[in-house]
Amino acid sequence: MPSPSRRLQAAQSKSGRPPSAATAPLLMIFVVPTILVVALVGWIATGLSWGTVVLALVFIVVMTFAVLLTINRLLADDAGG
Repeated sequence: MPSPSRRLQAAQSKSGRPPSAATAPLLMIFVVPTILVVALVGWIATGLSWGTVVLALVFIVVMTFAVLLTINRLLADDAGG
């Protein structure tokens, strides 16, 4: 079984990009279901009006994409320099 460093080197050589940049889109596969679960739990727990629920969902989505953009920029900086 290859060592972790050899696997990282193999992943980088196949894609031509650092492994972190190659796996960055996988973050969305984690984030979208997480948003849905948090929204569902929040809606059930609060019992507030639909307006409050929608406002909370919009806030969660906006903050999630702000974090994603930050991570994406950091990965791009790592790949570029």
